[in-house]
Amino acid sequence: MRSASSAPRARSSTGSPSPTTRPACKSLVRRLLKAGVDEVGIERGDGPVVEALIQAELTVLVVPPGQLKNLRSRYGSAGNKDDRYDAYILGCR
Repeated sequence: MRSASSAPRARSSTGSPSPTTRPACKSLVRRLLKAGVDEVGIERGDGPVVEALIQAELTVLVVPPGQLKNLRSRYGSAGNKDDRYDAYILGCR
């Protein structure tokens, strides 16, 4: 079982535009399914990204931002907002 994290941002970690449009959401879902992902950790439990993930029958695990903040202060990252660290944590299981 593989998991992935996704969070709508101005740019993704790969530099591509945020997956908030319908074609971008479909592309994201295709890439996740091709990679064998069946669970996705995300900070927001609503919006077009989550709708596309659920429609594709992927399990969506919503992790409140406060929990990520607590993990940042406990495990490094100086407690500052760090999208890459948050994505790493959301992707771990």
